[in-house]
Amino acid sequence: MKAKRIISMLLVIALLACTPGITALAQSDIKVTLNGTLLSFEVPPQTINGRTMVPMRAIFEALGAEVRWDGATQTIRATEGAKVITMQLGNPRMTIDGRELILDVPPQTVHGRTMVPVRAVSEGLDADVTWVSSTRTVEIKKGMSGPAEMSGPAEILAALPALDPELAELYGYGDSMLNELQYFIRYFFELEVLPYVVHENADAIIDVLKTSDLAELKQFVEYYWTNFAAFIFEELLLELGDLDGTEPLTGKAALVLSRIADYRLELNSHVLDISIENVAKGGKAAIIKMSEPGWSLLCTHIAIVYVESLGLQVFTLERGFDNGVYVFCHVDTEEWGVISQIDNSKSAFVQAINDVINALTSGGLQNTSN
Repeated sequence: MKAKRIISMLLVIALLACTPGITALAQSDIKVTLNGTLLSFEVPPQTINGRTMVPMRAIFEALGAEVRWDGATQTIRATEGAKVITMQLGNPRMTIDGRELILDVPPQTVHGRTMVPVRAVSEGLDADVTWVSSTRTVEIKKGMSGPAEMSGPAEILAALPALDPELAELYGYGDSMLNELQYFIRYFFELEVLPYVVHENADAIIDVLKTSDLAELKQFVEYYWTNFAAFIFEELLLELGDLDGTEPLTGKAALVLSRIADYRLELNSHVLDISIENVAKGGKAAIIKMSEPGWSLLCTHIAIVYVESLGLQVFTLERGFDNGVYVFCHVDTEEWGVISQIDNSKSAFVQAINDVINALTSGGLQNTSN
């Protein structure tokens, strides 16, 4: 089956790259999904006084918020754009942009992790939450237009088990072929396709960064994301019988784009924000903020950086295998390397980029440009 061969090829490549001996933590029988994607937690969801509680950092980050923990006051502060949520360990009061709500169950510590009520947090970040008792699943829907339920092709793939259950457990995307497909398209776009096309189009990218042409940058990312997803989906559609290879180009393109939406692989389901920032030594950085399903080795942020003395660089901030561990990496067309462990936030990512630029220009690090 062509579809299986495509995904199996991706799985083999990923197996060669992964670190041996790392295992994922088991989940409880309560599941939490975000836009149909199963979330993975270092401490399984817990039912406390009738409320489902999940680790605070994992759920806030999956919903696209940056979260800070103040150990001195045991306070949680999460931000998404202009929205600010604050919570405190053991305190039933939760504030959303200064508006106070009383929680049925306050944040509390379970197995060394701060747990928060998943419904209150999700709805505070403008998501819809449904409890499906038959499958003991908390279904979160955020930023989706139209009916939330899966249907057609997505429902078929979601019902099929992952081709490699061990990798599904290792990377945390759950025993679902739909999640498996989403994971590997994300993984290879972030760490293979995007770095390659950035360097292949270096002159154009440098011009975009120099002029801070955000519209052109967004068009560039969307073009290559869609083309990569379409390449994968054409093979899938041929195998599923939706295409027979004789269709006119316009008809084939329309069906492929439709299926990309069916499988929740349109760009806006995975890219939350793109901005252009000033960095050290007069440089510019395009910062791409990715959605966070809670799966290991996927990027939370990607940066395309240009400094005249260093050339074009690509950096990533990626979720590690251990909970709460995020690594700052350098990626080019040939190599990938971890530079340091940092907080999972845009500000920490930009600071790490500045530190590397300063170190490279002062001779503290070897220049990584091609």
